[in-house]
Amino acid sequence: MIREKPILGYGYGNYAGAVREKYRPKFVEIGREQFFDGSAAVILTSSFNPYIQMLAESGIVGLIAFILFLIFLYRATKIPELDKSAPFYHFYSASRMWLLLFFITTLSANWLLPVSFLFLLVVTLTGVLYKIKELNGIQHSQETV
Repeated sequence: MIREKPILGYGYGNYAGAVREKYRPKFVEIGREQFFDGSAAVILTSSFNPYIQMLAESGIVGLIAFILFLIFLYRATKIPELDKSAPFYHFYSASRMWLLLFFITTLSANWLLPVSFLFLLVVTLTGVLYKIKELNGIQHSQETV
């Protein structure tokens, strides 16, 4: 499917429909159409890897945009030179590791969709980390005055 529409894909959210449209007729030909009418269709209509499914749905363009978005989120929370003796250093370090872990976790069928709990955690962590970055800048500027 990715080879057929590599640039723009089948359309966001259209993976399951495209799989049904493309492969159901093949099962009808061999007399196994009930396979697509049962719970087994659920298995076939998901890639169980959001990055691969995004590549099929939105093509290379969408996948690159999504990966750039994740990189932007991660970089936006980076504090270039955080002193290890800062009171929030360990919390900051652990939170950045959690954020990276969530991005890696999406490789295993945990979807980063706007309605998912994982997305809520990523947005919350990003906000907390950004606030820590802001507070570090304020603290750093007060120390230099």
